[in-house]
Amino acid sequence: MLNEVPAARITGTSSYTADDVLRIATDAADATAKLLERKRECNNMVDVILEGYEQKRQYLITEIGIETDEDAGFVANR
Repeated sequence: MLNEVPAARITGTSSYTADDVLRIATDAADATAKLLERKRECNNMVDVILEGYEQKRQYLITEIGIETDEDAGFVANR
């Protein structure tokens, strides 16, 4: 992700320095990684519950009240 920052955005008329852009990109990548890890852990917990549950996955998610990415309209940059 760090290599995806166009040079024009770093050296343009922006008040951000190259170090600022790098720090922001690093922070965003870290936050995305943490989000995806939490999502994976949540899905693992739902899978464990589903082992002894007779209903479908979506019914359980609705019953528990878990808000999915699709419900929130969120797309994580992977």
